[in-house]
Amino acid sequence: MSATIDERLADFDLLQALGGDDLTQGEPYLAQVLALEYTHYGVGAVEAQVTLGKQHCRASPFGAILHGGTSLAIAETVAGLGSMLICHAKGYHLTPVGVTVTSNHVSMAVINECLTIKATALQQGQRLHVWNVDLCHANGKLVSSVRVTNALLPELGRSAAETAHS
Repeated sequence: MSATIDERLADFDLLQALGGDDLTQGEPYLAQVLALEYTHYGVGAVEAQVTLGKQHCRASPFGAILHGGTSLAIAETVAGLGSMLICHAKGYHLTPVGVTVTSNHVSMAVINECLTIKATALQQGQRLHVWNVDLCHANGKLVSSVRVTNALLPELGRSAAETAHS
């Protein structure tokens, strides 16, 4: 996994954030099934790409096309990683969880097509992060635009005050 990394995240363990040792044992996490390749990650911005396979698609008269639910799963996964990065950079011991995901699907994508995903943090608070995530065709044409709101929860065993100030 080669990605351009924001220098503020030099000690961030991307592999661990994506599932760590669990990656080679048992059933895969959804993030693994989605088969995202991260091309850039920084504080407030994450970029990835994905080549659509059967696991991303549904049947249609046009052939296998991107499932709208897959777009939501991709967006929530990328925005969740983005929130982890922000928390890491700010020294917060908080766990992001998606609380709202809304989308507009504006064009169709088909199996074997490579999409680019660009996520940008619109709000980087201590309790909520709001992300805009765009999925685009290789030519830049928009497929889906997704808004994700992540709540930041204290890690188990820590108080809210400890997590924001440690």
